[in-house]
Amino acid sequence: MAIFYCHRTIIIVNFHFSDTEDEENETREHRQSETVDMQRPSEVAEEQTASTVVPSDSEGKKEAKPLLQRDSESEWIAEEIILLTNRSIEELTRGVFGKPYTRRKRPADRKETAPKEQSKYLDEDFIWQCASGHPYILPLFAKFYNCKKFRHYYISKYLPMTNLRKLIRIHVVLQTKVARAITAQIMCAIQFLHSNDIFHRNVNSKNILIDLEGKAKLSNFRYAVNCKESRGLHGHFFYQAPEVLSGGIYDLTADWFSLGICLYEMVMNHTPIENHCMRLNIKFQNLDFYGKIVVLLNCTYYIPKVFPKDLKLALIELLQKDPIDRLGYKDDLKAFREHPFFRSVDWKKLEYGLLVADLPNRK
Repeated sequence: MAIFYCHRTIIIVNFHFSDTEDEENETREHRQSETVDMQRPSEVAEEQTASTVVPSDSEGKKEAKPLLQRDSESEWIAEEIILLTNRSIEELTRGVFGKPYTRRKRPADRKETAPKEQSKYLDEDFIWQCASGHPYILPLFAKFYNCKKFRHYYISKYLPMTNLRKLIRIHVVLQTKVARAITAQIMCAIQFLHSNDIFHRNVNSKNILIDLEGKAKLSNFRYAVNCKESRGLHGHFFYQAPEVLSGGIYDLTADWFSLGICLYEMVMNHTPIENHCMRLNIKFQNLDFYGKIVVLLNCTYYIPKVFPKDLKLALIELLQKDPIDRLGYKDDLKAFREHPFFRSVDWKKLEYGLLVADLPNRK
């Protein structure tokens, strides 16, 4: 099972291999290698004059090397993915036992250097590879680049569940214990990134994926940078800290504010700005850029009185507009451990990646 990221579009690739399918694939490849060209003599002569060269099986393997080897029956074959996505490989014809491919010839004067648009993906590739070993970060298996269309493909783990935003829309609100477990998992992932001087800058509920076991995976490193300070607006409007919206220089503490927005959304079914606009009857989508910034900076965070005291305290401290007073300032992990809301978390299981959330049954 794998996922494609093609220009930020996720293409789910699901390969299932059984014993019978493996036998059929082996016999199919064996028959394809032994097939005899049944074309007419005139067609053969035309192909010889056109000097069309069809690579053999050994040459085809050299042209499309698999990125990962299939160790088990449930894994995918990257070589087939390359054949389906690489536009430089041309399909010659369609036969009964298979499809022969050949590689298109490129002009001799064409340069193989990466274009300017490719440089913006280098940081994402490097950062995602460095963070792939964490249990609460979506792993990156492989990647490849299509020179013809200037597209980057990222192959990662397939999660059949959904992201956090859709999970909240399905169940309206999540229980406090579920919200606590998911927040602790993403907190552990952010702490790991910050310890390696990685600034995510785009933590939101859409970039948090949930698997069937109840583990949250942080994904989408498009705006991540390898530094402790940054400047400019990156990511979704609703999850940005006030210091980001003000246009000045901000530090890693902005990620903790975004985590507080995710916690607020899990227990309220809406982000603070959405709740603020509904209460004051403000049509946020009809505002211009500067109008949206003004509304976001003047947003009030409504917290119901019926919430538990530890939950209200966690929301208030995570959503502090002053970064110095915010929970997680200077990546103080001790502050999270001693906080009343996270006191019931099993930190040993969290550090070893064994903590899971008791997800409700899907409707």
